[in-house]
Amino acid sequence: MKLIVIFQKIPEYLTFLLYRSLIVPFEVLFFLSLLLSCRSPFSKAFVCSGHVILLLLLESLLVHYKIITYVNWYLSYSAICYLILLVIAHLSLAWNRHTFGREQVWGSQ
Repeated sequence: MKLIVIFQKIPEYLTFLLYRSLIVPFEVLFFLSLLLSCRSPFSKAFVCSGHVILLLLLESLLVHYKIITYVNWYLSYSAICYLILLVIAHLSLAWNRHTFGREQVWGSQ
């Protein structure tokens, strides 16, 4: 059962690849850089919800212009997926800082 149907026309397919391979990963990196500058939990929640909304708007543009077509898939499912993606990115960053934050450069005492 296919949940996502991708048109095989070259411009639409290139737009989908651009969205999937460049825009979403760079949006996650932009989210992490903004998240690091936030201090209060309210501002972190605001940044997270803003990025989920931005990703949903980009995806709804792709659906509106029929670049991608969803079968039995709702925008709320995408919101949950994007939220999970941002939480995993944040937890990965926290784990990376915790694990490699204690390492020292050789030669420095």
